[in-house]
Amino acid sequence: MTHQDSGSPSIRAQLAHSERATGSARLGPTIALGIAASFAALIAVSTDSLIAWVAPAALAAFAAWWIWVARITVAVDRDSIHFAAPLFRRTVPRETVSQVRVTADDGMNPGIVSWVVVPTEVDGERFTRINMGGAAAVTFTLRAGKGIQLVVRDLDTANRLAETLRA
Repeated sequence: MTHQDSGSPSIRAQLAHSERATGSARLGPTIALGIAASFAALIAVSTDSLIAWVAPAALAAFAAWWIWVARITVAVDRDSIHFAAPLFRRTVPRETVSQVRVTADDGMNPGIVSWVVVPTEVDGERFTRINMGGAAAVTFTLRAGKGIQLVVRDLDTANRLAETLRA
């Protein structure tokens, strides 16, 4: 199967998988952005300035992007694992992966910042967590000591990804 990543050449992939936020992880930020855009629009109306409309337009555009475009993607080819998320791209050579684990996950990020990509610790090791909500996590431990944890929608998807990496 071939995976086409926006702005990059096609990659001959053994596995390509995308995840989008679902449920409250998708609607919550959209509602919050819609409320903020509404208040910004009220301010723009009361100031009678065209420049004041930049904020509500930007908030509405960001909400639309979150609902229809935002996603995380992982593509595994013979030599590399390619991760993509909003404001994040990383390619990891497969030979640097020392361990792949699948665990159940609650889909919540630790700490107060809940962006799609956050730094976290798993069993005392530092990881980059890529998460748009889900019930399972695939944790890639790298030989350099850091790793990547990818949250996916279910255990079947996580196991399929892990098996592809172990092959």
